Amino acid sequence: MAIVWEHLEITVNEVTRIINESRPTNRNTIQTFLVRMKEKGWVDSRKEGASFAFFPTRPRNESAKGKVASLLDRYFGGSPIEMVNTLLKDQSLTADQAEELRKLIDKAEAVRPRKQR
Repeated sequence: MAIVWEHLEITVNEVTRIINESRPTNRNTIQTFLVRMKEKGWVDSRKEGASFAFFPTRPRNESAKGKVASLLDRYFGGSPIEMVNTLLKDQSLTADQAEELRKLIDKAEAVRPRKQR
């Protein structure tokens, strides 16, 4: 899906070529994946010459939001603190990354309704 989101519209052959740059992949595997993603509503397609061009039906950020919520519930009991704590234990932050996290927290606090503070 990352390749489809990046290109916005792409054929099976183009996806296969891109993936084959880093690891060998069978064209039929890519086609099966895209067809399944279409059945699940993640992509749609339109006829382009002798093949089909696939395009995303959902924005990447919408997908990521749902996956993160699922990850948060499944592995961290719904606690963002536990998730961030786990990430920070295994990753060393640069000063710039730490500052960026502080800004994100400040921004989130600023937009949260008053009664939740």
